Amino acid sequence: MARKSKAKKGLLASININTVLGVVLVALLSFFVLGFFNTEQKKPQFLPGAQFALPEPLPISSDDNATKQKIRGLQQTLQETGFMSIRAELSTTYMTAIQQGFHVGNLDDINWLRALSLFGKNVYLEKPRLPEIVTIAVIYDRLLETQASIATFSEAIDLLETATPVEFETYAAFCYDQLATVQLRAGKKAEAVKTYQQALDSRKDNTFANRWYGKLIETHIVLKEYRQALSACEKCIEELTSPTVVPHNCLHSKGMILAWFGNVEEAVETAISNFDQLVEKQWRRDVDTMPCKGAHFPITYDHFTDEERAAVPGLKEEAVDVPVVSYECSTQQWPKILQRTSDGDWIVGEAQGIFDEMNCITTKEKVPVMYTLENAVVKGEGKIISSDEHCAVYTFGYPYQNSRFHPRLQHKDAYNVFDLPFINVEEAIVLHSLLDQNYFHLLVEGMAMPTLMQYTGNDSAWHNSKIILKAHDLSATMMLHSNVPVSSLQRYDPEKRRYRVKKLHVVDWKFLDTSVFHHPSDYYIPPVEVLELMKRAYTNDKFHDGLKDPVARDTVIFVNRDPSSTRSFFNWLALAERLNATAGARGMEFAVHTGDGSIEEQITLFRKAAAVVGAHGAGLANILFCERETAIIELRSNPKAVTEYSRMSSALGLDYWNVPSVEVDRYEGGAVLSPAQISAVSRTLDYVLFDRG
Repeated sequence: MARKSKAKKGLLASININTVLGVVLVALLSFFVLGFFNTEQKKPQFLPGAQFALPEPLPISSDDNATKQKIRGLQQTLQETGFMSIRAELSTTYMTAIQQGFHVGNLDDINWLRALSLFGKNVYLEKPRLPEIVTIAVIYDRLLETQASIATFSEAIDLLETATPVEFETYAAFCYDQLATVQLRAGKKAEAVKTYQQALDSRKDNTFANRWYGKLIETHIVLKEYRQALSACEKCIEELTSPTVVPHNCLHSKGMILAWFGNVEEAVETAISNFDQLVEKQWRRDVDTMPCKGAHFPITYDHFTDEERAAVPGLKEEAVDVPVVSYECSTQQWPKILQRTSDGDWIVGEAQGIFDEMNCITTKEKVPVMYTLENAVVKGEGKIISSDEHCAVYTFGYPYQNSRFHPRLQHKDAYNVFDLPFINVEEAIVLHSLLDQNYFHLLVEGMAMPTLMQYTGNDSAWHNSKIILKAHDLSATMMLHSNVPVSSLQRYDPEKRRYRVKKLHVVDWKFLDTSVFHHPSDYYIPPVEVLELMKRAYTNDKFHDGLKDPVARDTVIFVNRDPSSTRSFFNWLALAERLNATAGARGMEFAVHTGDGSIEEQITLFRKAAAVVGAHGAGLANILFCERETAIIELRSNPKAVTEYSRMSSALGLDYWNVPSVEVDRYEGGAVLSPAQISAVSRTLDYVLFDRG
């Protein structure tokens, strides 16, 4: 302050050239310093020697969608004002648009974002902004500029080393996943292994460790590096086993590898460990919320013996006598693939990998049973079944696995529902876990329960029971198709109610041979006889006049997933157009299935199918309605798993195919298919249609 007063006094006393120069220098310095930190400036102030400006905003077209117009408007505002706070909003809008499948990214956008990053570096002495670099990498990927995409994702990963905690949490998983995905698509599998390993080495917690270990292990398996895969499984189990984390994918993959090598006994032990840890860490939370220290009973788990079941308080077990139905399992043991010979010809081969073997399971191997619990309580989002009288929690069905690679809810309060009022129900059937919310699990697994109830021989259980399920149109419609009257439905509202049931029935199945290693998908699919009963129930004449009549199987169906969902294709339209041309050349109709339409319309469409093409997802559950020998071309996910649809194809006599060069990321959406990959899918379809004659 003294210096300021002295300068002011000297300026008033006399005009001195040195004083003037000093004042100007101080003023310029103050202006620069204040301007540098002032985000409300009208124009950016350039550093000495920095001659850099933002390019002109890209033009807005009247045909642009709202998101693209917003991007161009933000570019205009940023160019006019220099408000750097807009940068984050601009990058976020780009990413949102791209994730939603909008075609907003091109080379002009890349150049603009590069210029924006350089602008910040030159004018504001900033490092390149991570959101901009990630957006550029994604646009390169969408444009199939593979090498540029790999280089830019690598640049983004380098920036993660100095990223803020929020930036790391936001972009780390995405960058590593996308880089490895692009590398795999480019055939650089060894580089993908290094990327997953780098992701694991650089992680700050275990949030995505299950996921990255899963992809690392699967890539080793694809490369036939089984010892390395097994070693990664062991390391994963050692690192991730904790009071709150279950290394599901690693335990599962270890079991599959051991079974593949013929070590079934150790594979089964690994599977038991997987189940036990899942129960201990996921279901034990529910026991801990009970007013007394409870016990857990995994009722339908294979290795829960008959003696242990008999000792469960309040539990009664009854056989379900499935009627004799005609069925014919497929003789196909492995997925079919097209392989190129040294002469350049294409021949039919088999995908004989660890995760590929097909299976058709009958009631002689997997036995349906009905369990009855007295005075049971059903509560919570996951339909937790417990008994206050016996202080116990009961698990039915194989634990729901869809979220096994994702961060799990750790807050025990989520299951603390003791203050909710009760609804008293005399007798009820419950679909365990989340079977009434997911389309595949409801259609294929969940609806098997009321179908089987009709054959228990217990008329009271079937005719007097309410069916507890979440109320939505789809579940109610499906119940009607299985001859379940609307009056039998009991709405399940876990956020507002608990349900006390005097007699609670659960229908499930258990494997008789516990020495065999069973994948979770083996539990999801009902025995083949039950699938046949369900198919007949869905297509009965009560709801569909003439549905049993023969149909012209003249349609190729492409099962498309929304571009914003996982396992989806960004350029799905290019694939659909190619498949349409292939179908047309073989005299076939073509249809894109998006999941819209009534259950009747979906049944009618899939009965007409000559071939069904689609990425792994719930939409493929509709192959239940296909006629025998329909070709199913499933585009598998990475990491791979034994797919439910190969099992369904085996049980229903369908012709099951894979396309080895095409995989979709299990956790991310918007995969970009290269022209070569689109050709591979089209080639497989063409061969299938040609073979049909």
